[in-house]
Amino acid sequence: LGLVEKLALTKKEKNAKEIEHRKELGLPVPY
Repeated sequence: LGLVEKLALTKKEKNAKEIEHRKELGLPVPY
């Protein structure tokens, strides 16, 4: 993987974790 792909992947993983976290807390998910 190139650097750009790695960054994109990391960002996707962060978004996924954020969504999971919000679901656990019962917060609305913005997307």
